Amino acid sequence: MDKKPLKIAFICCSEAWGGMEMLAVKQAASLLSMGHDLIFIGSPDSYAVNEALSSGIKTYSVKINGYADLTAIAKLYSMFKKEKFDVIHSHYSRDLWSIVPALCFLRSGCGLVLTKHIGTQKPKKDWLHRKIYRRVDYVIAISNVIKKNIIETHPVPEKKVVLIPNGVDTEKFTPGKEPEIRKKYGIPENSIVVGIAGRLSWWKGYREFLLTAKNLVKKYDNIYFLAVGGATVGEEQEAEDIKEFCRSLNIHGKVIFAGFQKEPERFYRAMDIFVYPAYAEAFGLVVAEAMSCGLPVVASDSDGILDIVDDGVTGILVSVKDTNKVTEAVLSLLQDTEKITNFSNAARERVLKYFSNKNMLMQMECIYNKILQERGENG
Repeated sequence: MDKKPLKIAFICCSEAWGGMEMLAVKQAASLLSMGHDLIFIGSPDSYAVNEALSSGIKTYSVKINGYADLTAIAKLYSMFKKEKFDVIHSHYSRDLWSIVPALCFLRSGCGLVLTKHIGTQKPKKDWLHRKIYRRVDYVIAISNVIKKNIIETHPVPEKKVVLIPNGVDTEKFTPGKEPEIRKKYGIPENSIVVGIAGRLSWWKGYREFLLTAKNLVKKYDNIYFLAVGGATVGEEQEAEDIKEFCRSLNIHGKVIFAGFQKEPERFYRAMDIFVYPAYAEAFGLVVAEAMSCGLPVVASDSDGILDIVDDGVTGILVSVKDTNKVTEAVLSLLQDTEKITNFSNAARERVLKYFSNKNMLMQMECIYNKILQERGENG
C-alpha cells in the first residue's frame, strides 16, 4: 500500500446474514489485511459482528432501533469521539439516521461513505433525506441498476454516485476439481453436476432450478444437482417449503441441499455448470464467484446479473421465471463440450478483468483518499 494507512469504521447494524452483511465483513477483513486500522460496528451478537470477531477484526456493538435512535446516536458519538476515524463506511442506509446526527454533534470532519446493496422503490428526496444525505460524501453502487436507482430516488448528485462492483477473491475462487466434495455427498465421480448457490429463497430461482432438474433427470441418468445455501433469519419456513417442493417432484434422490458453506469455492469446483435463475438481483456475487472458478453460467437476464454475464461468451442469459429456457440453455451446454470449454475460459478472464477483489479494494481506497483530499481542500 503506497498511501498511509487510514483509520476506518465499517458500520452494518443489520441483524440478518445475507449478501450485504457477508460482503461488509469480507471487505473489512481485506482492508485490515492491507494495513488499514479498521473497526467493525454492528448489532450486538449479530451474525456480522460474530463473523467480524472470528476474522480478527476489532468490533463495537450498537443496537439501532429504527430511525434516529437517541441511545444509538449517543453511543456512536462516544465511539467517533474516542477513535477519531478518517472515514466511516456505512453498508446499511437506515444506519445513516443515527450516524449523521452523531457526526453533526461531534462536528467531525471525517469522511462518510454509503454502499447501497439494494435499490429502493420509493423516492427519498424529502427535506429530511436531503439533510441526511448532504453529509454523505459518496454513495457506492454495486451495479449499474443500483446506480441508476440511486440517482432516480435519492437526493445525491450524480457525480457523487460511484460504481464499484463487488469483488471476488480470484486467488481463492479458482478453476479445478473437488472429488472429495462429490464423494462426501455420494455423487459418482463421472457424473454431471449442475449447481446453484444462494440462500434458500424462491426469489433466488429455486423453483426454476428444481423444475429444470426434473426435466433433465428424464434425459440423463448420470446427472445430479447441488444446492449451496441455507435459510436466512426469518426465512426458515421458506427453506423448508423449497425442500418439500423438491420432494413433491420426486427428484430428491438427485438433488443435494448442502446448506451454507464456509468454503463455497470447493463446491463450485464440484460443479460442471452453474445455474442462477434469480428473479431480481442487485449484483449476483455468486455468479461472479462461479465464473471465477471457470464455470459456464445460465442465469436470469435481470438487474445486476447483466453486468456480470456476457451473454453467449461467458454464459447464457434467460428470461426470468422461464423454466423451459433454463432447461434448453443447460441442454445446449451439455450437448456441446467445446462451448463449455470456451465459456469456462472466458468466464474466468472476465472476472479477473472486471470483478476481482483487488480491483474493488483499490477503487475503495481511491474514494477514501479522494474524500480526505476534498475535505482538506475545503478546510
